[in-house]
Amino acid sequence: MQVIHAPRLRDVDDPQLKPLAVWAKAYGNELIRLTPDAINAAAALCEVSPDWLQRRLLKLQRF
Repeated sequence: MQVIHAPRLRDVDDPQLKPLAVWAKAYGNELIRLTPDAINAAAALCEVSPDWLQRRLLKLQRF
């Protein structure tokens, strides 16, 4: 499971993550918990591989 702060996801500049940025608006300032199934669904939404998405989300978690 990956956890990311919603504002970090909303503020991404990567065009491939824009569908997730829009989706994250519903979460306010909350933490978003992504299960493996959610990562697979999000990857399909963004038209990227689940592995790519997991690596990109890990980079967003770092400060």
